[in-house]
Formats: sequence, structure tokens, C-alpha cells
Amino acid sequence: MKPIGLLIKEELHRQERGITWFARKLACDRSNIYRLFEKDSIDTGLLLRICLVLQHDFFSEYSQHYRARFQALQENPETMLQHSQRLRLLSAIQLSLLFLYFGISLHLHNRKTVMRREF
Repeated sequence: MKPIGLLIKEELHRQERGITWFARKLACDRSNIYRLFEKDSIDTGLLLRICLVLQHDFFSEYSQHYRARFQALQENPETMLQHSQRLRLLSAIQLSLLFLYFGISLHLHNRKTVMRREF
């Protein structure tokens, strides 16, 4: 899926609208619009305003894309399992980094996890 900023830029060009017009409609500077085009993700409130201004439903584009991906995962249980395992590994790594940042150590005792704050 293309980054949301690129999708917005393409839709703006498809409608033959200018950056100044778009900035005025969103009540922001032109420089913010150029930065918006470079974003991979944006706040849903801002995306809703953009949808209204451009009269284009970007939300449905994303939901259709992810619905198709989810269906593909459901049709192939092995892929779904691999995806699930990758997410668990990623979550474990993120959690470990978070604990490390806050100085918390995990100790396994008889299948129970004990958290200790290290000072």
C-alpha cells in the first residue's frame, strides 16, 4: 500500500487542485502540505478533514487493502501462523526494550514472571 501522503498528493493532482487551495481549505501553511505528502501515517482527525475537503474516502482504500490482506492470511493458515509468530517476536523485543529503558528486569521463577525495578 502506498503511504497516505502519496495517496493524498495523487488525489490532489487528479482533481487538478493546487497546493495553495488545499492549504487554505485545511487552514494551514503550504509548507505543512508539502510535509504531509511525505508522511507514511497521519492522525485520523486530520485524515477525515482531508477526506471532506477532497471528497475522497481514503479510509475505505485502507480498509479494502487490509481486508484483502486479512482474507489472504485466513486462506493460508501457515502464513497466518508465521505472521502471528513474527508479531509475538516483535512484541517481545519491544517489551524488552521498554523494560530496559525503565530499568525493570524480568526473572522467571517456577513459570511465574517476577518484575523488579532496578535502581
